Amino acid sequence: MLEWVEQKGLIEKFVIIDDDLSINNLPISIKGKWVSTKPMIGIDDEATEKALAILLGIKRN
Repeated sequence: MLEWVEQKGLIEKFVIIDDDLSINNLPISIKGKWVSTKPMIGIDDEATEKALAILLGIKRN
């Protein structure tokens, strides 16, 4: 993911939806676009809301 972001440059509106916890090791500018999912569940309502908030620029607690 870091390579993709570096190739594309600064893209403001993107979201990463993944269950890979190694994303925690990425820079905060990328990690802040990450929605962690549960491996056996996938994207649930909470993850959907978080992804939409990231894309729409809505601050969440």
